[in-house]
Amino acid sequence: MGLYLLTTLLFLCFRHFQVTVGEAGILHARSGTNNSAEATICIAYNPLYHLLPTEAEFSKTHLLADFSDSYGCSNIYGKNSVENKIVAVLRGNCTFAEKAEYVQDGLGSGALFVGYENGTGFTVPGARTDDDYNQINITMAFIMWKDYQTVKKLGKSVYIAMYSPESPKLDPNMACIFLIAVLCVGAGAYWSGVVKHEGLKSKLGSDDEKDDDSVDLSPVALLILVILLCGMLVSLYFFYDYLVYAMIGLFTLAGSVGLYFCAQPLWKKLIPCDSKLPLHSLKCCCENPPEYRGVLLYTLCLSVSIFWAVQRHASYAWILQNILGAAFSINMLKTIRLPSLKVCTVLLVLLFFYDVFFVFITPLFTKNGESVMVKVATGGNSDTGEQLPMVFKFPKILTSALSICQDRPYSLLGFGDVLVPGLLISYNHWFDLHVGSSRIYYIASLIAYSVGLAFTFLALAFMEKGQPALLYLVPCTLIVTFVIACKRKEFRHIWSGEKCPKKDDNIRTGDCNPPVPEVGYQGSVNRAVSTSTLSSDTGEERVLIRT
Repeated sequence: MGLYLLTTLLFLCFRHFQVTVGEAGILHARSGTNNSAEATICIAYNPLYHLLPTEAEFSKTHLLADFSDSYGCSNIYGKNSVENKIVAVLRGNCTFAEKAEYVQDGLGSGALFVGYENGTGFTVPGARTDDDYNQINITMAFIMWKDYQTVKKLGKSVYIAMYSPESPKLDPNMACIFLIAVLCVGAGAYWSGVVKHEGLKSKLGSDDEKDDDSVDLSPVALLILVILLCGMLVSLYFFYDYLVYAMIGLFTLAGSVGLYFCAQPLWKKLIPCDSKLPLHSLKCCCENPPEYRGVLLYTLCLSVSIFWAVQRHASYAWILQNILGAAFSINMLKTIRLPSLKVCTVLLVLLFFYDVFFVFITPLFTKNGESVMVKVATGGNSDTGEQLPMVFKFPKILTSALSICQDRPYSLLGFGDVLVPGLLISYNHWFDLHVGSSRIYYIASLIAYSVGLAFTFLALAFMEKGQPALLYLVPCTLIVTFVIACKRKEFRHIWSGEKCPKKDDNIRTGDCNPPVPEVGYQGSVNRAVSTSTLSSDTGEERVLIRT
C-alpha cells in the first residue's frame, strides 16, 4: 500500500494540458543565387523582445550574416556591416542579451542563435533583467544546429523571413482527451466505491471499524507529502536530463502493474484454472504461491509496458501510453481510498495551491520568466528530447504551419488531473453505497469534474498559456459535494467518514446497521430452534437462543 501511495503521489506532480507553441516560429530561407532552393524551418523566439507577424506575407526579408563560427560575445563585426541583416552566432559563453546588444549596436535587424551541435531541444532566448526587454528591440530567435546547416547549404547569399502563425485555439482532439479523463475517473471511482463497500459488508459484526485497504492520512502527513512533491518537481526542473529516465522506468513498472490488475477479472474468467506454482517448500519467502495464470498475465502486461518503453518515440507509441496510463489511473483510484471528506478536502486544497504556485507564481522567480510546471511537463529544459510519460496524449487533428515544429503535435493531460479529483469522487461513491443514496454524490461530482475539465480547456484555449487544471477541478467537485451533503443533512457523517450513522440522524443507512437477532422468552427459556455464538464486549462467548 505504501508503494502504491508513493507512486501515485509522485505522478500527481505532473499536469499540463497542451504542448504550447506560443514561442515557436517559422523561418523561411531562400537562396539568393538559386531561386528554386529554399527551406522552411522551425525556430523558437522571444516575443517580449520583438513580436513576429502571424502571416508570411507580412514578414520582412533580410539578408543573413553568417558569424556562426563565433559566440558573438564582443564586437566581432568590425568593418563587416550587419545593418538590416539577420546575424547568426553560436549560443554559449555569454547571455543572449549580450549577443543581441552587439547586433543592435551594429544596426542589425535580428539575432539568430545557433544551438549546440549535439543539442536536441529548443531554448527560448531569455533576459538578464526586465530592462533588457525595453532596451533590445530586435528579433531574437533560436535555431537548432542541424537546421542551420540546411540553411547554409543554400549558398553564400541567403535571404531570411521569420513569422509566427497562430495555431487553432480549439482542436477536436481535446474532446478525445476529455472522454479519456472522464472515463478513467468514472470507472476508477465506481470500482473503488464497490470494492470498499463490499469489504465493509464482509466485516459486519467485527469490532474492527477501520477499512484495512484505506489510506488513513492526517492533515500533517498530507502537508509533508505535498512538500515532497514540491521537492521532486524542483529537482526535475534542475536535473531533468538525469531524472527523466528514472520516471520513464517508474512509469513502465507502474503501467504494467495497473494493466495486470485491471485485466485480472476478465483473465480469470477466460482461464478458470487456478493451479499455483509448486513453491510450497519455500515457506520463508512464498507462503502463498502465485497462480500460473497470474504469472502469465503479468508477463504479458510487462511485455506491453517494455515494448512501449523501447518504442516510446514511435508514431503509434501514444496509443500504448494511453492504455497503460488509463490502467494505472483506474487501479490507483481502486487501491488508494481516503477515509473521510476531511482528508479529501485537505489533500485537494493543498494540491490546488501547489498547482497554482508552480504554474502562475514560479515565473516571477525564474530567470527567463518560465513556469516550472510547464517546463518540466513539456521537457522544455531538456537536451535529450525526452518527455515525462505521466500524461495522456492525443495527436492534434487540426494542423497549422507550426506543425513542422514537432514531429506530431499532441494535446496532453497529466495523470494528476485524473487522480486528485478522482480520489474525492471515489470516496463519494463509497458514501453513496454506505447510506443508500442512489449514487447521487458519485453522479453529481462526476458531472462537476466534467464541467471543471471543460472550463480548463476553454481557459487554455483563450488565454493561450498553460493552466493549472486543479484551479477549476477542485472548486467544482468540492462545492458540489458540500452542497449535496448539507442539503441531505449528511455533512457531519460524510466529513468524518463514520462507518455507521446514528439512528437519530434520520438518514438512510442502507447496509450500515445489520439486523440484531431477537431474544424471546415465554416464562421459561424455550427450546432452541437455532443457536449462534456471539462475542461480547468483554471477549466472553455467550449462546443466543432464537425462538
